Amino acid sequence: MYPYISREDCYYTDTDSVVLGQPLPKEVISSSVLGKFKLEDRIMKGYFLAPKSYFYIAKDGTNVLKYKGPAKTQVYPEWFKSQYADPSRTELVPVEANFRIDWHTLNINKKDTLVRLGITLGTKRIPVYHRDVWVDTDPIDINDLSCLDHIGKQIIQFLKNDVIQLQTEKKILNEKLSQKEREIAERYKEMFDAKKNTEEQVMLPLTERPRVNEERQPSLHPDKKEKGKNEKGKKEKGKKEKGKKEKHKKR
Repeated sequence: MYPYISREDCYYTDTDSVVLGQPLPKEVISSSVLGKFKLEDRIMKGYFLAPKSYFYIAKDGTNVLKYKGPAKTQVYPEWFKSQYADPSRTELVPVEANFRIDWHTLNINKKDTLVRLGITLGTKRIPVYHRDVWVDTDPIDINDLSCLDHIGKQIIQFLKNDVIQLQTEKKILNEKLSQKEREIAERYKEMFDAKKNTEEQVMLPLTERPRVNEERQPSLHPDKKEKGKNEKGKKEKGKKEKGKKEKHKKR
């Protein structure tokens, strides 16, 4: 906005609007392109007293009046002309307030009050007069900080060093964090694999389970088997001999 509000023919500006004495080039005006100005009105005559306090007559004869404050219903076109002649002029006007709170009783009432009607000056800029005519405004206060440039450079350098140190510490912490995450991931993988192997062994059918060596193991005492056979043969031989003796006696 500065290229426009710094022009000699700038009468008024507020946020994203400007009132100029001469028209702008057509390439910066559009009603639909973002970033360009929209032509709202062509003004024949106007009074721009303060932010959101102005009155003008458009080229088509329309009157546009704007005033911010509780007494906005008491403002009329002639008031702007009188106020322009004497910007410090004020007057008390009755105002009907439809919403007033009585903090002692916490009641909401409709109340008639007197309000001082005028324009607020001296809060942002100082009015400049030429032969008792208000012609311009100046900044209220200007602080020349150019003598502090070297201090500002030192502060910036300190801040840069702090930023570099913080970035280095952040990088180290990120590396440590990544290492810990990899270690935790490996541990979880080992636990998962071990659990998975155990479950697979439990779920295998009997025929698929690992078999123990089914070959007959050699006896630790092979002579016992031979001894048993000898004793069994002796018993059978004794029985045959006993049977023969009994038959001989009977004869």
